[in-house]
Amino acid sequence: MSLLTLATIAATVSAIVSLIGCRGGSSTFPMISQTGALPAAEPTVRVRIGVAMRVGRFDSRQGIWIAPPGEGNWDRLRRHLASPITITRAGAQFAITDRQGQTIRWQVPRLMMMGAGGESIRVDQTPYPQTIVLHAQADGFDVVNHVKMESYLPGVLQKELFGHWHPTAFRAQAIAARTYAMQNGRRTGKRHFDLESTTASQVYAGASAGRRAKEAVQRTRGAVLLHNRRVFPAYYSSSCGGVGQDAAAAFPNSLDIPPLRGAKRHGWCKASKYYRWGPIRRDAANLSRRIAAWGVRHKHAVASLSGIASVQIARSNRAGRPGRFAVTDYSGRTFTLDAEQLRFACNFDAPALPQLAAQHILRSSHVQAQVQGNVITFHGGQGFGHGVGMCQWGAQGMAERGYDELKILATYYPGAEVRRLY
Repeated sequence: MSLLTLATIAATVSAIVSLIGCRGGSSTFPMISQTGALPAAEPTVRVRIGVAMRVGRFDSRQGIWIAPPGEGNWDRLRRHLASPITITRAGAQFAITDRQGQTIRWQVPRLMMMGAGGESIRVDQTPYPQTIVLHAQADGFDVVNHVKMESYLPGVLQKELFGHWHPTAFRAQAIAARTYAMQNGRRTGKRHFDLESTTASQVYAGASAGRRAKEAVQRTRGAVLLHNRRVFPAYYSSSCGGVGQDAAAAFPNSLDIPPLRGAKRHGWCKASKYYRWGPIRRDAANLSRRIAAWGVRHKHAVASLSGIASVQIARSNRAGRPGRFAVTDYSGRTFTLDAEQLRFACNFDAPALPQLAAQHILRSSHVQAQVQGNVITFHGGQGFGHGVGMCQWGAQGMAERGYDELKILATYYPGAEVRRLY
């Protein structure tokens, strides 16, 4: 494809702006001219689906092909094993036992598996498409699914949205999730994976996806969000409570760009049960220990917290959402925590701490706190999650009112544009 002229780019952007202002579905997106910084073909993502496993059970209907990966190894060493197979790591060896109880051992750092006949491989009962790679670790092995982007995304949408939600909300989520995965796949350094299969990245159901998820991915194939012709981490969360958060306030070293800055929004997410929440009353002594334990784990100065005298909002973003808190203890020392740090610290779980009841969990950091004696009351809670980028309940609310995916994305990522990479 020839490079677009500046006039053509301007015309294309103008057309998109016009389209965004309309209601109704849209499934065509302009192709971006390739510059070498963006992929021109569907990429493969590496998703870690198992961490430091000591034993794993793998199954595929027609058996499993297995061998150490590497140039020449696959064709020369691969073995077809009747499944299910069980794999353990002992010392420097992988031990692989097939359905008949026969065991083979390989003293290698990695193993690669593919389902015979192109079938998915079940890892402890969950099916995953394409290729599974095991990486030896000091205390077991990591399991990583190597999967093409468009085969990965349906499993994300299946977990991230309710199955009955509007198809338009699914299409908006597909574009945001593809953008997030694309950006993270380009910033992995020496890691053997790009993404986690949990809320640490995007929740991933493997090959288990319904029709609505698959159709949304197909209709948006290759479409991503760009700002200044660059992909960016298109964060999203369950409910913003009507006010978005700045990525720079929620995530360390995050980009501070217009699409990732918080703003006041229409109450599109009012259907969420966490649109408004609280009050939540917590025992101050227990909460102090919990916050201090979080500080120990994350090497934060708040590890020395001794009681809680006050919790104050120290800074808010342009939309009025808290971005930083000041926690003062009985000795008069004040510790500063970013908004999400406070939420995670208040919700921190450790073996030495009592289990936190569901009704005491802070659902977001958009909250105020009042200390009275040994009771801390969190009140005025809004939303569920970090509040950066797209609000999933908000996307559903907009979709139900007839807005298309481009308008939804323009609302939650202002200044970004949608382009098709492949």
